[in-house]
Amino acid sequence: MLSFPRTLRLYLHTQPADLRKGADGLPHRVPLLGRGRLGAVLQVVELLELRRQATRLMRIFAHHFCQVRRPTEKGHTENIIVFARRNFLTPVLRKDHREALNDQLERLYHEDLERKLRGQPANKAPFFAEEQAALLPLPKSAFEARRRRFHEAGRRVFIGDGLPWNWSIWKEHFCDFTPILDFIHAVQYLYAAAEAWESTDLAGWSRYVALAEVVWQGRVADVLDSLQMELAARGIHAAEDLPENSPHAPLVDATRYLDNNRQRMDYPRYRREGLPLTSSPMESLIKQINHRVRGTEMFWNSPTGAEAILQRRAAHLCEDGRLEDYLRSRPGCPYVRRPELKLAA
Repeated sequence: MLSFPRTLRLYLHTQPADLRKGADGLPHRVPLLGRGRLGAVLQVVELLELRRQATRLMRIFAHHFCQVRRPTEKGHTENIIVFARRNFLTPVLRKDHREALNDQLERLYHEDLERKLRGQPANKAPFFAEEQAALLPLPKSAFEARRRRFHEAGRRVFIGDGLPWNWSIWKEHFCDFTPILDFIHAVQYLYAAAEAWESTDLAGWSRYVALAEVVWQGRVADVLDSLQMELAARGIHAAEDLPENSPHAPLVDATRYLDNNRQRMDYPRYRREGLPLTSSPMESLIKQINHRVRGTEMFWNSPTGAEAILQRRAAHLCEDGRLEDYLRSRPGCPYVRRPELKLAA
């Protein structure tokens, strides 16, 4: 990308003349780099004008594209590409039963071991056996959830959004957990419906606040009645399939979403029992760990080093003081590990 001063010089060399309006109102061609006082004045004026425009463009460019953590920042763009590859470019195996899925995964695993690597005479099996010896064994101590006796808790919660496969997992593996629809996902549908409901931003926001308060109070049926009445006034049925660009689609989507998940939206009871209403704290905790171990240009060639960083990061984010206890009890300096001195033979 050329800098603006260089761009100005190129502009002056490629555009040696400028169109100006004379006293008669007709355009006159005046040499920009011509001789005489008039040409010099016009050249200075043109330079000043171009520099003013260049400064304005630079400010606009810096405001939109040179801010850290904006969508065009390099690391954020890389993370978006990785997310797209993992979620949209990865084939998904679909089987009716878990045993069939496991059998297919095992077959694919053995087939992949026979695959030859580029530039290597042998297949993948001996290289995998060599790497398998360097893998970390399972921890001798119990996992954190078992150490905290999670499965012995009297109240356990399964929080998810409205995707059907989430609740199929709940039904198969966690049916004794209390199912709760994430409140944040519910209000997202309400906000989109309120925008499609009203014609102005102020009215849409007021409608959204009113709908969110009713859902917060657990009166999901009242919201469904209001949505269905609005759809009936527009001559649309809630079961009707609308194109994505339809202005009525958010109302239909919100109606279906609330109707499919209404049995998991008893938020007043959840609050009385002290149950969480959203998975945002857990998602935020995962991002705080990823910020330390999965940042831009971070590569972990040593599994032991990565595991140590994960342990320190988790201890730092805990609220039970385990990191402070570790620093106080570690040998040597509490905060800096001093190198061990080698004794002379």
